Amino acid sequence: LLIHPAPEGAKWAKRTRDCTKYGQTEPAAFGVLAGGRRYRAIRLAVKNGLLPATFPIRCVIKDLSDQQIVLLSLSENLLRRDLQGYEVHAAIAKLRALGMAIDDIARNLGQAPWWVAQQARLGDLHPPIFEAYAAGVIDVEQARAFAATEDLDLQASAWEHFGRRPNYERQPNQIRAFYK
Repeated sequence: LLIHPAPEGAKWAKRTRDCTKYGQTEPAAFGVLAGGRRYRAIRLAVKNGLLPATFPIRCVIKDLSDQQIVLLSLSENLLRRDLQGYEVHAAIAKLRALGMAIDDIARNLGQAPWWVAQQARLGDLHPPIFEAYAAGVIDVEQARAFAATEDLDLQASAWEHFGRRPNYERQPNQIRAFYK
């Protein structure tokens, strides 16, 4: 496994009821950056009694910046796992928030800058719109229409106008027309 020290105050590092089932008594000291499926398979084998609870797992510890962690995690998951669109959008927006340029993200992911810019724009949607998109309340075309402007106040006004309306009244062309 490729692991990294847990950042100070990371929500995922906190001990939960689910973690207690696996014998975790302290907050997680490390996060799994690569090899998460392998880790979950070992954890399941321990739970089912196929491996002892003390089964050793070979790990390589990397002390990485938040930017590097997000970038490596996204790179690995783009290749090995079918991510939901909103997961990709959120990760790229987080990289931008951490100060990484579109061209650098594109180069590191092996993608075109226009594609990365489009994903970042969707990841930077007004939070209630992004939450509706992630929950499946609106589809990607509607999300793109809301992202037609970077003005979050205008997006908020559009969401106030369209958010409670039935889906047939939330067509992308209607959302874009609202902005005009």
